Amino acid sequence: MNLKIKILFLLFLLILITGCVGEIPCTTIDEAAASITVERRMLPIVGLNADKDSLNFGVVSPTASVKRSINAQYSKRADVSVKAEGVFSDWVNIEPAEFSLDGNVQKVTFTVDVPSNAAEGIYTGRMKFCFRE
Repeated sequence: MNLKIKILFLLFLLILITGCVGEIPCTTIDEAAASITVERRMLPIVGLNADKDSLNFGVVSPTASVKRSINAQYSKRADVSVKAEGVFSDWVNIEPAEFSLDGNVQKVTFTVDVPSNAAEGIYTGRMKFCFRE
């Protein structure tokens, strides 16, 4: 009887520890460099950028909202999470931020809403894709 209690207690601890460890680590991580330049001018600015190898949101004015998209794909079945990192990451909304891939392509849209009090300058960061097989 005492052995059963010990085994149950160990199983309980194992379940508790496993649940507290957190997320499953990424099998593969892919990143896209990102940047946006904020300038204050008399007339509003919305920059265009046709870069294919990074997410450059161009030159914009405070209060601007700019969208860029990436098509995500992976050769195996994977759960994907996407997050923004860097100095302007709080300005970024990612849709969808979590999804599954199984040979398909998923369009991920990044919307940057520049705050009205944003200082002039070049802001850099990256969009991080975490693939979990």
